[in-house]
Amino acid sequence: SHRVFWISPTRFLPASSPEAYAALPLRDNLWEIHLPSRQPDIYMGDLKPDDILSLSAALDRFYRDWTVAENTVVVQLPFWRRLALKIRTRLGSTLLYDCMDDWETFENMGAFNVSEEKHLVRECDVLVVTGAELERKFLAQALHPVLARNGADYPFFSKARPNDLLPGVAKPIVGYFGAIADWIDLDLVYDVAKSRPQYSFVLIGQVFGRDTSRLEALPNVRLLGGKSYADIPAYLYNFDACLIPFLLNQVTKATDPGKLYEYFSLGKP
Repeated sequence: SHRVFWISPTRFLPASSPEAYAALPLRDNLWEIHLPSRQPDIYMGDLKPDDILSLSAALDRFYRDWTVAENTVVVQLPFWRRLALKIRTRLGSTLLYDCMDDWETFENMGAFNVSEEKHLVRECDVLVVTGAELERKFLAQALHPVLARNGADYPFFSKARPNDLLPGVAKPIVGYFGAIADWIDLDLVYDVAKSRPQYSFVLIGQVFGRDTSRLEALPNVRLLGGKSYADIPAYLYNFDACLIPFLLNQVTKATDPGKLYEYFSLGKP
């Protein structure tokens, strides 16, 4: 029954806010914390010294108000390294770096993140990785990563029931949900859908900078865009088989896709 405080990297109070923070209860022992700051560019930008000062001052106040004593700071993006080190120095935290991807291979990951990670993996108290490829990478650097694969909210997914969210879509349905970004093999999906006109293909997820017009022109393909997370299990219930159509490259080689475990939650092949 440890308390968990998730500090939002996308929702902030105005930098001029008189409040040091806002704490939104999500469920028992879980809160979302909003700190006063301008919105940093956490992928391509760098963390400015004055932002570190103001954020650490707000966290000092938060730690005092909530009587946080023994604590672990979990960092999921190297961008936050300098802030995390400051908290550890001042407040005696254990620093855990949760490395989810091979950031060096991402096109939309700036030089600051990549260089900060080189230090963070050696400075953190615990290095956690999500996949065997990342484990191998850091073992080769004489580090001691802990392999903790991704998982799924099994009770949330497994309670899905029959529904009519895909009216008029002929069975069998081959489905996918997740970002349609630069790691998706759209040519492969097109070739498979074209070669199986008797199957329906349903793709759910936001499209990031990809041209899907050729795929959408096929009569047996539906791209539904982003859907509410709450509805995903109900869509999944209607799928007869599921796709993870990733390109094979360094980015995808290092991933442990959470959607695999979510598909398995409903026993989908």
